[in-house]
Amino acid sequence: MSYTLSMMRRLLLSMFLIFGGSFASADTLPGPIPADVVRVIDGDTVRVRAHIWVNQSVEVSVRLAGVDTPEIYRPACREERVYADAAKTAVASLVGEELFLTNVAHGKYAGRVVAGILTSDGVDLGEYLLNNGHAVEDGMPDPWCDATPTPSAEIAASAPAP
Repeated sequence: MSYTLSMMRRLLLSMFLIFGGSFASADTLPGPIPADVVRVIDGDTVRVRAHIWVNQSVEVSVRLAGVDTPEIYRPACREERVYADAAKTAVASLVGEELFLTNVAHGKYAGRVVAGILTSDGVDLGEYLLNNGHAVEDGMPDPWCDATPTPSAEIAASAPAP
């Protein structure tokens, strides 16, 4: 039964992303789409329950568009893991329990979408991470394992207060 419900939710999300209305691109849903945070996976991925219609929601992993944060699960060096933990903590502190998804598009991995994320206060998560040293723009070299990285205490200190 839960497998069927899960498949139905995925089908609904797919249909909504493809046929959700007339916008500039049929492959992008502009939003904002309200969502509840299920869990923060890492600095640039959040699992959410997106409210796509009245009494209809879908649980999906959202990759934050336009930025790259340090890797938690396969860091290239010890320092990268420290930075990754700091980025995840910053995201968890900033997004709270509710957020909004913008410019939602299919991700390159099954079951995941790519989107902009706004906090309930309207803070752009991608801009926040870039401005506070927790991320680089997509496609830019990762500085996490450079010879002179920013001390981890500085990065952790830039996380917003809970």
